[in-house]
Amino acid sequence: MGSTSSAAVDVDDWIAGSLAGDESAWVRLLGQLWELVDQRVRTSRSMGQLRGSVDDRREVISRVFARLRRNEFRALRTLAAWRERHRDKTFEDWLTILVTNVIRDYVAQRIGGHGLNRLVNTLAESLDARDEDRSGHRPPITSALAATELLATAKSILPEDQYAALGSWLVGGDFGEIAAEHGWPDAGAARGKVRAALARLRRDLRDREDE
Repeated sequence: MGSTSSAAVDVDDWIAGSLAGDESAWVRLLGQLWELVDQRVRTSRSMGQLRGSVDDRREVISRVFARLRRNEFRALRTLAAWRERHRDKTFEDWLTILVTNVIRDYVAQRIGGHGLNRLVNTLAESLDARDEDRSGHRPPITSALAATELLATAKSILPEDQYAALGSWLVGGDFGEIAAEHGWPDAGAARGKVRAALARLRRDLRDREDE
């Protein structure tokens, strides 16, 4: 999508036309946005290893445009109010949020129905429930794909030590092994970093849902 003001005006005109029922305006809008949506999907951390699959990327792109059109362009009808609340933001910012939400829904479906938020909550609750278990092996409640997607999201959120601890835990290390691997004092220190990582992820993912 071009960055010139005339391009922005065209997009606004095509949005208005789409909302008014002008099919040609929708076709133009779709053509104008396709490259931008494709770029957002290809570079999204939330896609994780699915970024490498052309079929998965195409499916997400299709779902983005399906969501824009669904229920008589319900999503597009929220844009004006969103702009009023976020005067420093652009249409591209709004579209990025929508694309990210579609990606999260898609990834949640692909990893067996466990959304990242639900998965983090389950892991954290399981860790709290096993307080007496100081060995700290990860409970068998997630798949390798789910762990990969969770780490892809965590990388942009967590400080380096928490990310390292969580990564080692998700691939099967116990707290003693994790502490030795990273040079931390003991299993309790490793456990604390995993617990802190899950707590931070819970807060961040909850805040994103509230945006």
